[in-house]
Amino acid sequence: MRRRLSAILLAGSMIGLAGQAQAQSISVEEAAQLRSELAALKAQVSALEARLAAPPPPVVAATPPAAPAKPATEIGWRGAPEF
Repeated sequence: MRRRLSAILLAGSMIGLAGQAQAQSISVEEAAQLRSELAALKAQVSALEARLAAPPPPVVAATPPAAPAKPATEIGWRGAPEF
């Protein structure tokens, strides 16, 4: 039953696609535009490959954060605030 249903659905999709599978010709202008877009994409890929092949920049060590300034007034606590 399951194989039969799959076969029927596959046959239906193949029949539906048969009319759409014809070759479509493009104009000379469209072909030229596609070639120029392809050339631009190839240039971008070449640039990215060059960036990947280049050595990574040196890592700069981060400076440790400065210690926080000591407050002018210290407040202690023993059941109540002590100044």
